[in-house]
Amino acid sequence: MLRSFHHRFPFSAVTVTAVATLAGLLVGFQALIPFLMSGRTLDLYAVLGPTLIAFWLWAAVAPLGYDLAVYALDEGRSLRRRAVLVAVLSLLLAAVHGSAAFWLFAARYLLFDQVNLSAAAVVPFQVRLLQSLLEGLVLIGGLAMLVLMRRAKQQQMDLLARERNLAEARWKALRLQLPPHFMLNALNAAAGEMEDDPARAADLLAELGSFLRTILSLGATPLHRLEDELAHLQTFLEIVRFRRGDGFTATVSVAPGLADWPVPPLILQPLVENAVKYGLDADPARASLAIRADCDGERLCLTVCDGGSGAKAVTSNDGTGVGLNHTRERLATLYGAAFEMHAGPLSPRGFEVRLLIPQNTEDPAP
Repeated sequence: MLRSFHHRFPFSAVTVTAVATLAGLLVGFQALIPFLMSGRTLDLYAVLGPTLIAFWLWAAVAPLGYDLAVYALDEGRSLRRRAVLVAVLSLLLAAVHGSAAFWLFAARYLLFDQVNLSAAAVVPFQVRLLQSLLEGLVLIGGLAMLVLMRRAKQQQMDLLARERNLAEARWKALRLQLPPHFMLNALNAAAGEMEDDPARAADLLAELGSFLRTILSLGATPLHRLEDELAHLQTFLEIVRFRRGDGFTATVSVAPGLADWPVPPLILQPLVENAVKYGLDADPARASLAIRADCDGERLCLTVCDGGSGAKAVTSNDGTGVGLNHTRERLATLYGAAFEMHAGPLSPRGFEVRLLIPQNTEDPAP
């Protein structure tokens, strides 16, 4: 019931009552020895009654105290006003609590035993009020700390949610850059073959259609198997082979046991396209590519090598932003600082790009 009426209160009525009972018993039994040493007959109600009633009352008003703490700690108020409100609300709550606890305990003696309060050894009213004041300050202070902790946790969760949403949006935006850029290059190649060899152009468009269907089938998944990635890459290599003729060679080698390694979709295609455009096209006599997948410790090592002149590859293609920078940004979105990317010329010729990818993403886009 407590939780239903005070939905923001984080504890159930059973939990609060159990804690209050245990605390009341522990505090109440501390008065047992002094009571027996006074020579009086043992009266458990007189020993435990004051503290049990007081703590049960605190359990009943705990949700109200929590709501008061939330109200007092409103972020629109200054720190000084918050402290004053917590103190004032604690005083008011303690006054009501102390009066109720005193008269509820005394009711048994007044109504049934027909004795005066001093004879029953009831805690004096002033003492009960002072105890309620101290207990109220502790309770409201504790609830205020709980409110601040929950508020800080909620703010942290909101911040993480915003960061995840931003990462997801950025990941999708980066991913969507790939199909238009690739389609542009493929359509240009098909247009170049349309007059001289219509059949060859039709085959190229068929390969393009197959590749685009593959892209659409990927959906929004941030990872897929390395085997699937290489299958998509083969389609792209066929399109490159259409453009360059039989003199183009590409080898793909995969170390055993790596076929199921999760990798970002289309992570190799821009690297291969970069190698073709800025490596092989610059040196047509050396039209060869090598794509390798090996295991480097606990990370997957993907390598793309071309046999070109070794000139430095640019970070974007035709101003579209697809290239080495694009790949680095996608990997950073998925893996944070857990990945590595190295790019540089080989000796005596060629250019190499190496990706070191962990098996699990640090904070993958959903």
